[in-house]
Amino acid sequence: MNWDGAEYYGFPHIYCYFDTKRKEPYETLEFCEEKNFDGVPYYTKVADYYSVREFSMEFNPYGYF
Repeated sequence: MNWDGAEYYGFPHIYCYFDTKRKEPYETLEFCEEKNFDGVPYYTKVADYYSVREFSMEFNPYGYF
C-alpha cells in the first residue's frame, strides 16, 4: 500500500501479487510498508489480512470492517 500515490496519480495505491498456479487471483492479502533503498522502493510485510481482520473483529463484533 502506498498512501501517497505515485508521480501521476496522487491517491493511494494497492499493490497485489498474482500467482498464476492457483485458480484464485490472490495468493495472499498482506499489509506492507513501503521502504526505499537508493531510490528503489520495496515492500516489507507488516501483517497478513486475515490476522488483522480477526484481531479487529475482537473489538468490533458487528463485523463492520
